[in-house]
Amino acid sequence: METYVAEKYPDVKFEVKEGHNTGDKDMTAALLAVKNAGCDAMIGWTHAPECAVMTRQYRELGMDSIFFLGGPGWGMPGYHALIDDNLVDGIWTITDFAKDNAEEETQKFLKAYKEKYGVEADSFAAYYYDGARIALEALKLAKTMNREGFVAAMPGVKFESVSGKIYLDTEHNMDFVHRVCTAEIKAANNVKTLTNVNFVTFYDEK
Repeated sequence: METYVAEKYPDVKFEVKEGHNTGDKDMTAALLAVKNAGCDAMIGWTHAPECAVMTRQYRELGMDSIFFLGGPGWGMPGYHALIDDNLVDGIWTITDFAKDNAEEETQKFLKAYKEKYGVEADSFAAYYYDGARIALEALKLAKTMNREGFVAAMPGVKFESVSGKIYLDTEHNMDFVHRVCTAEIKAANNVKTLTNVNFVTFYDEK
């Protein structure tokens, strides 16, 4: 992330980097380091239980003036079930998949998933779906049905999926990449919704 920001936004400076352990119940020291450094914004990246701890203590420490962008964990139902409406309302998240996105491809996926499994799809379901699609598309393109043919076909894989256009980024790190969503969490009556969904691409789409 720092490399990307340095390339695109050279005036942005990372003042503080703090970590935590799985299961931590107190993140006040890390949060106070951010607050005392006079940061304009903070980014959180962790799993649902720790997301809840971080959000709760961010509010308790009166840090509302510091813009809070949570990672994909903040968009997950598991996190939403652990946090009160008044604590999460207005927090932003950056995530790979937003079920509240009205695009046709997303809504078709959600409908088909619910019909087959009886539960709503979350980001993990989208990850696995897209991963399977990558493998399937590579097999369709492969000239030989072996490891070498499969790998050689990867650069040609490109398709529209629930995470947007997916393609192999041959110019940077040879990973499959796609856009991400930024969204604001709105909460009322114990229902959390991702609103103001916007799409961001880190590199130019091919």
